Amino acid sequence: MDQAFSKIKVLDFTQVLAGPFATQQLALLGADVIKIEPPGFGDQSRLVVSEKSKGEPVLFLCANSGKRSITLDLKKSESNAIIRRLLEHADVVIENFRPGVMDRLGLGYKTISELNSRIIYCSLSGYGQEGPYKTNAAFDPVIQAECGLMSMTGFPETGPVRTGFPISDTAAGLMAAYAIAGALFRRENCGKGQYLDVSMLDSMITLQNSTLFVYLHTGEKPTLQGNGSHTGLPTMNTYPTKDSYIQISFYSDVHYQKMCEIISRLDLIEDSRFNSMAMREQNARILASEIKTAFAEKDTQTWLDLFLNAKLPAGMVRDCEEVVNHPQLKHRDLIMELPPLSGSEKPFKTVGTGFKANQGSPSGSRRPPKLGEHTKEILAELGYQKEDITEFINSGVV
Repeated sequence: MDQAFSKIKVLDFTQVLAGPFATQQLALLGADVIKIEPPGFGDQSRLVVSEKSKGEPVLFLCANSGKRSITLDLKKSESNAIIRRLLEHADVVIENFRPGVMDRLGLGYKTISELNSRIIYCSLSGYGQEGPYKTNAAFDPVIQAECGLMSMTGFPETGPVRTGFPISDTAAGLMAAYAIAGALFRRENCGKGQYLDVSMLDSMITLQNSTLFVYLHTGEKPTLQGNGSHTGLPTMNTYPTKDSYIQISFYSDVHYQKMCEIISRLDLIEDSRFNSMAMREQNARILASEIKTAFAEKDTQTWLDLFLNAKLPAGMVRDCEEVVNHPQLKHRDLIMELPPLSGSEKPFKTVGTGFKANQGSPSGSRRPPKLGEHTKEILAELGYQKEDITEFINSGVV
């Protein structure tokens, strides 16, 4: 069964994480993603190796499965001719250079749309293509600070912290994939392509809709809450257990009463300090202390079983190993196994995308490419003869 984008060809000029993550989502839906990389070193993320990563360029590998790689020196005129041939059959162009770079290379939207009026052209940047911050360098931690996320993440005692993964990059990647999908659907209706300006900052603001909405309508700014809920309820927080941690999200009076029964503290139900949501918020520190003492008596799995059997929302604070082996993830095949990397015999494992479909579900079959692995193959598809390809190689065009 064909996938949603099995007839879509994407020219991917992106590097590092946000852009490659976007195009990997398109590849998981069947798109033919051609990754265009500089000869010699390729995507900058190929160079990010360390002892911690065991010598593997994990930043590159995590976001480039399902793609083909061709090397092109964009500063050489011959490359421009090759790209023009690629554009004849392309549906999407995506880039994440600094604003203005693609125009200087002769590959901006105006030029490319004149060659192919059906092209969907997506520029992904830190702050967008216009505005006073457009030329500012942007990396994920900077965007987490600028978007306000860090002002509400962390503990009052220790100050702001960023998230444990690069959420600004992945949020922008998903936003770009979503925007491209919408533009492709629009093209089916009107027959024309369009230009998309996707910003990491904008994407993070969008994700914070519920929090910013409260401020816009009440003027109240969120503060550092630690793992506590914005509601201030002590029954929505993280607590240590006998062996690790558990997250509870007990919001209603029914939730509270069930919790008290399970932890064998019926006295807390009738206690006037805690007998309503307002009173539990008012006396949050006192109640939190009582809950903490009770939770320390049993291990996390025991509490989790008791709460889930009672239909209460609770979860284990899992590390990466526990997440990868999560029974729910295994059931949904979210960790994919692809053909081995060059020189390895083990299947290449990577993360899929977050939805299933009754037909054409996201799937992968191609491991991340070696630099320029498909250069000859792609050039041959474009009609170049062996002698032409040899000349491109000898002259450093590819």
